[in-house]
Amino acid sequence: MNWWNTSLAIALIYASGTVGLMIAGLSSYDPDDPIKRRREDAKLVFHAWKWPLLTAKSIRARWQSMRADANHTNEE
Repeated sequence: MNWWNTSLAIALIYASGTVGLMIAGLSSYDPDDPIKRRREDAKLVFHAWKWPLLTAKSIRARWQSMRADANHTNEE
């Protein structure tokens, strides 16, 4: 059940970040400048994939540190 909750939290963070970035990308959309449009699309894709990975790493690191603390207290 714990993995299900973690997976759900990561999916929600990913979805909300992606939607927010799409809205931000559409607000700066300029159809008359194809170079600027491609650059903005590249930024949008990069940020859409970067934040969920960083969040997953943060959650995993926190879980491992909590697990290590629990193992340490059990040994004493």
